[in-house]
Amino acid sequence: MGGFMQQTMRRWQGALTTLPSVRDAIECVLAIILFGMFAWWIGGSQAWIGEPVRLGLVALLLPFLAPSFFEEMIFRAALLPRAEEMPIAPWGPAIFALILFTAAHPLNAWLFLPAARGLFTDPMFLFTAAMLGAVATVLYLRSQTIWTPIIFHGAIVAGWKLAGAPRYLFADLS
Repeated sequence: MGGFMQQTMRRWQGALTTLPSVRDAIECVLAIILFGMFAWWIGGSQAWIGEPVRLGLVALLLPFLAPSFFEEMIFRAALLPRAEEMPIAPWGPAIFALILFTAAHPLNAWLFLPAARGLFTDPMFLFTAAMLGAVATVLYLRSQTIWTPIIFHGAIVAGWKLAGAPRYLFADLS
C-alpha cells in the first residue's frame, strides 16, 4: 500500500506543478466549446436544462472546486500514469479510470444526493458524464497537467448551472 500512496503523491505533485502550455490552453478552450455544444444539445433534449439563472460569484466558481478539482485529482491525476511512467499507451488505466468516474455519479447520488438519483442513473446522463470524463482524460494525458481538465470540467458544470441545471444539485450560494 505504501508504494501506491507514494506513486499517487508523486502523480499529484507532478499534475499540480505542471503548468499548461499555450497549446494546452487552446485545446482546453476548444474542448469547452465543442463539448459545451454537445452537452447543450443532449441536455436540452433530455430536459436537464431549465430556466437560465443568475448566480453569485461563489456559486459560479464552486464547480471548479467541487466536483471538478476533487474528481480530477482522483480520476485523472491519481489513476493515470505520468509521461515518465508510460512505456506503452495508457489506455488500460484510462478505461479503468473512466469506468470509475462514470460509476461514481450514481454512487454519489445514492449516498449524498437522493434528489439526484433519477438524473444520475439516467443512461443518457451517464453517457454524457462518460464523454466528459473521456475528454478530461485526453486533456490530461496530452498536457500532463491537472489544470486543463479541472478548468474544462469546471467550465462545463458552471455553464450547466448558468443554463438552468436542476437546483437540487447545488448548494444555495447565489
